[in-house]
Amino acid sequence: MGIRHTVPAGLPTGTVTGKVAGDDWRADHVTVPFPVTLFHAGTGAYTLTPLTAGTVEPTAPMTRCLIDLSAATQMRLNIGQKVLALGSTSCAARLQYATNGATQSAWADAHASGTGVSLMGGTANTLKDGGWVNLASGAIADSVYLRLAIVTVGTASTAPTLAFADVLFR
Repeated sequence: MGIRHTVPAGLPTGTVTGKVAGDDWRADHVTVPFPVTLFHAGTGAYTLTPLTAGTVEPTAPMTRCLIDLSAATQMRLNIGQKVLALGSTSCAARLQYATNGATQSAWADAHASGTGVSLMGGTANTLKDGGWVNLASGAIADSVYLRLAIVTVGTASTAPTLAFADVLFR
């Protein structure tokens, strides 16, 4: 993902050693990943209770945003977790997307592979991340709605408490 330029008139095509030519000019220039904040509790935290089997959206619709991902190919979800989920078979934070802007009712996982960021085990008061994963092909579009979703299998005896969630795209 990057910046693409139109070729100015008179710029030679092909590649020319030591010079900028048309093919170099038209190339996809590398840019740094860009962050999108999905949720931030400030100095506090948000506890997801009660947390039972299924999918919940913390502080809906405040965790939603509209973005152009037409040039992105990968994502990395980051979660600041204060309290770990206990008791569930599994509990994970996932980035989900919808392209039906009027209703925002058909949500799908934005990652092409993987299961999101586990909110089970590990150490409380830490940053957890899902690593770089490819975006689902349907998420690579203009006017994509994003949301943070918590997916649980089983019932949590201790609900996770989150300080923030953000995602990087490249």
